[in-house]
Amino acid sequence: MFGFMPLRANRAASHRFYSAAILICLPLVTPMTAPRAEQIGVTAALRGAVVRTASLQTGTPIGQMSSGQKVFLGDDIKVGAQGRLQVMLLGDLNITSYGIDAYRKLAAKVQGNANVSYVERAYEGAKSAKDVNTTGFSAGLNYLVSPRVTLGVSSNYQIVEADTDADQDKDVFAGQISLTTAPANDHIVSLAAIYSDVAHDNNYSGSVGPDATGKKREDEISSYRLNYTVMGRAISPHLRDMRIQAGYNYSDTQSNLTDFTSDTTSFSLTFTCAFNY
Repeated sequence: MFGFMPLRANRAASHRFYSAAILICLPLVTPMTAPRAEQIGVTAALRGAVVRTASLQTGTPIGQMSSGQKVFLGDDIKVGAQGRLQVMLLGDLNITSYGIDAYRKLAAKVQGNANVSYVERAYEGAKSAKDVNTTGFSAGLNYLVSPRVTLGVSSNYQIVEADTDADQDKDVFAGQISLTTAPANDHIVSLAAIYSDVAHDNNYSGSVGPDATGKKREDEISSYRLNYTVMGRAISPHLRDMRIQAGYNYSDTQSNLTDFTSDTTSFSLTFTCAFNY
């Protein structure tokens, strides 16, 4: 099955939207300077499968997104065939995204999937120097171990090209393995390990010294996440439109430029509510 999913951030997502409040977020960061990706907006409304698969911002939760989450420059967000996403942008920034998803049942318990995407991020005015285009390719397999357990593996390759800022030009390769289980009806536990290798194309412009030629920045990012989700109807029929998720995320970034090395641990508790009108 193929589906075309153009996404414009200034377009209303749907008459069904989700509102989420992050109640607890306790980051524990070692005393090193963490790399900071620029925040470009906040998820305002979404429906269905809207999954952040990679982010250049250390400590950013990876997985199914909810309303109220920050969106950073360079985030890889995939919207399912029946999914919808609306992003409230900060500043004068236009995002246009195109993608094709393909799914195929390869065996009784195996499903394959592939995706090709192209994202344009265009600023207006003085920030136009930060315009960037991203081309992404991904492929994966899901194996149904049992009726309640699914094992998934996937890989992703991105080519990031900036119109002006050469520091943003890079190639990103990421691999992920995940395990999802439902120990009981309406209870979901997911565990994932993600490795990303980021190779910048040009010498880093922040090199110090009049004679410094600089060197190309290379980052290796290892991330681990654990999410436990409870559907509200498992608690009470009156909470059927609510979802509660507790999450743990650990991320370790190693860079050949020490300013970008970091080690981050974070916890979160998220309430998501659905409204119909």
